[in-house]
Formats: sequence, structure tokens, C-alpha cells
Amino acid sequence: MSSPRVLIRVDAGELLKGVDRFDAWARNQLPFATAAALTDTARDATAHVRDGLVEHFTVRNLGFRNAVQYQGADKRARPIEARVGTAEWASFLTLQALGGTKRGARGHRVSVPTAAVKRTAGGRIPKRLRPRTLRESRRLLVGVLERRGLIALQVGRSVRVFFTLVSSARIPKRWPLGEEVSDTVAARLGEHFGKRLRQALETSR
Repeated sequence: MSSPRVLIRVDAGELLKGVDRFDAWARNQLPFATAAALTDTARDATAHVRDGLVEHFTVRNLGFRNAVQYQGADKRARPIEARVGTAEWASFLTLQALGGTKRGARGHRVSVPTAAVKRTAGGRIPKRLRPRTLRESRRLLVGVLERRGLIALQVGRSVRVFFTLVSSARIPKRWPLGEEVSDTVAARLGEHFGKRLRQALETSR
């Protein structure tokens, strides 16, 4: 996963409390058990979030589920952590999860799609309907674009508006990604850690 993304970090520090009675031999297994448990939990959280996408978005096919991905933990890292976030192509979901203000880059305005812009089954805007493509169309109404801040095309005898252009757009939080991941961590991390620690101790004998 590459930026921008929604990042949920799971620190293993809490798992290491109360292990003073472990001898050095057992402590050597903790990094493996911790990393494996975090990876297991991140996998569960990803499945949970994917299953819940239909409650927050219009999902036309299962490909949209792949917008949510996880990165497993590395036992050599400090702190040991796993990540759950969005794929690069689904970066538009970042503000859906966090909320905030979207501003145009380098003085440009933000293109806000209208109902005329139909997304693909995977949730993307088709290339033929993206602002840059529409601006290159011979049917583009340049005067409307300049005066009213609209990207509109002449379609037959009518005018169809595809985007409105604004200096900034407030995006409300509508996708509880962080909460869903946190719920999974609370429910499954302890169980996975116990299982992985037993496995580590058994295989090291």
C-alpha cells in the first residue's frame, strides 16, 4: 500500500506486559508470536471492513472489496506493527474515512462530480468521464466552464453538467474504518497472540 492511505497502527507494547516470569528462552519467541498475531488480526480486520463496505457505499461488484488491504507485521521491526489501509487506486476513500477539506492542488479548483458521472463497478470514475478527458472534448462548453465553474458538454440539444469546480469541498466522515479495525483488534488480538505464542514455544523445543 502506498500513500495516501488510511493507516491503523497496532502497537504490541501491551502484549509484552506481565511476561517477567518468562525465561530468556521464552522471550526469544515473543517477536515471532507478536508479529504473527498482529498479521492474523490485520487479516481479520481487513475481511471485516470489506464485508461492511456495502453498508456505506454502493458496491456493484466484489472487486471494490480489494480497496481495503493489509500489510503484515515484521518480527524484526520496532515497534512491531501491522497496517490496514486503502489501495493507491482507492485513495478517494481516505477522506471518506477521516473527513476533512479537499482543496485543489497548485491553485486549481476541486472537481466535484454530479449525478451524470457514473462510476465503474469498482468505484472508479471511468477515464472517459474524468475532468481532464472532458476538458479535451470538442463538445466542452468553454464559456460555461469559465464563468460558472462547471465542466459541461453539449449532448444533442441539451447541456449535461459533469463536474462543478470549487475552491474547496468539505468531505464528511461517512466510513468508520478506524472503528471497525479497532473493534476487530479488541476482539481477536488476544486470542491470536495466545495461539501464536503456544505455537512458537512448541516449535522451538
